[in-house]
Amino acid sequence: MKKFTCVQDIGDLREAVAEALEIKRDRFQFTGLGRNRTLLMLFFNSPGRNPFVNFGLGLWDTYNNLTGILSDVLSYIRLFAIGLSGGILATVFNALADGFVPEGANIVVRLLVMVPILLVGHGINLFMSTISSFVHPMRLTFVEFYKNAGFEMSMRSFEPLRKMDDSENQ
Repeated sequence: MKKFTCVQDIGDLREAVAEALEIKRDRFQFTGLGRNRTLLMLFFNSPGRNPFVNFGLGLWDTYNNLTGILSDVLSYIRLFAIGLSGGILATVFNALADGFVPEGANIVVRLLVMVPILLVGHGINLFMSTISSFVHPMRLTFVEFYKNAGFEMSMRSFEPLRKMDDSENQ
């Protein structure tokens, strides 16, 4: 299969269309190649070791990667749930304020009953939503992202305006 990096790499447009149609007819023609690469990845991930030890380590790394991805997805689903709960809580406070108003009350009584409930309820909701909108993304950044990005703490202090030599930059 050709690799295209610019428009001139296409060459004859008819050949490119014919190749695309051939791949479309048999989409799974390269799946065996993917399976073989997976097996090679599991058996020869560290060339100096025994291939069977590498197989066990490869399975363990695969398990760790999959559970890490699942953990990240669940963390972001939790952020969605926090936002959703704020909306549901707002609906509950609106219904609560409307439920405390006596039947047939005039506008002054309605306002006197509803406004304090709405102010307190939505104030609590806004406070909790504001706190959670800062705390949970910071947790995701410092716990999840730094772990996946390979961030490691260093003993070198951060001094941005000092020139460093090559021995300190490692």
